[in-house]
Amino acid sequence: EDELKAAKFNEAEINAMESYTQSADAGRQFANAGKLKTTSFSNLKAAKGEAK
Repeated sequence: EDELKAAKFNEAEINAMESYTQSADAGRQFANAGKLKTTSFSNLKAAKGEAK
């Protein structure tokens, strides 16, 4: 908790993190290429966003 209170905005780190994102479609293509399969977890709520 103390670490969170002491946190400071770092635009360079935000930009670095955002550069690692990809679209849901790109994620699906990656999963399909690796022959990965969907796994459902009944105890988790759906996240807000474009992925389904």
